[in-house]
Amino acid sequence: GRSRAPREPPGPRRAARMNEMLRVAGRAAARHPMVASGIAGGASFAVGDAISQASGLGGSDGVDLQRAVRTGFLGLCLNGLVLPPWLRLLERLCGTDQRSMRVVLSKIALDQLLYAPAANAVFLTYTAAAHAKPHVSWGQVAAAQQIKLREQLLPTWFADCATWPLASFVNFRFVPLHLRGPFVALVTLVWQAVLSTIGGGSPEVKVQAEDAAPSLDERAQPRASAGGPAAVA
Repeated sequence: GRSRAPREPPGPRRAARMNEMLRVAGRAAARHPMVASGIAGGASFAVGDAISQASGLGGSDGVDLQRAVRTGFLGLCLNGLVLPPWLRLLERLCGTDQRSMRVVLSKIALDQLLYAPAANAVFLTYTAAAHAKPHVSWGQVAAAQQIKLREQLLPTWFADCATWPLASFVNFRFVPLHLRGPFVALVTLVWQAVLSTIGGGSPEVKVQAEDAAPSLDERAQPRASAGGPAAVA
């Protein structure tokens, strides 16, 4: 009978298909960096939040898919609309030479001092509203946002500084500009679980913890009646 040609083992074929998929994804990211970064960011935020919930952290019993989707929407906006222009701004401010340690370290410093606090503040403020129970009033949500920012923004930034500089070094030193957004999303998959653990508690819980169940207007009334400004402490 005829001798059959030896069949190629499946391992190399799978590796070749994977390499081709990665090349296609890389070309798509180069053509549409904001879209690629936004999709990757939305997915990583949603999955990271779901992991936090599944582990019993972040103030959730079980996995609330709607909460994960709402968190993913924030990742879509931050990584798709804000992060790519920020990365391009860093290129203009600090330079494009990835081999220069001065350039790389300057980008890391600006990223930690400017972008990280702003992004963390947006996250804590957003999750206080997005994770609220349906019966929680907007006044309670606003009070919870103030509490989250006052109590959690600085510890979150310290945790950020312990996590992101190394990842940013790899990103700015070795990753091409059009793939930096997806790389950030990959690292965010872990970081998002940390953030959701910090910011996952519902506003109602936080508000009640400080006897802040009344609306902001009600909390302001004693100050106003005493002749002081009607600002909430």
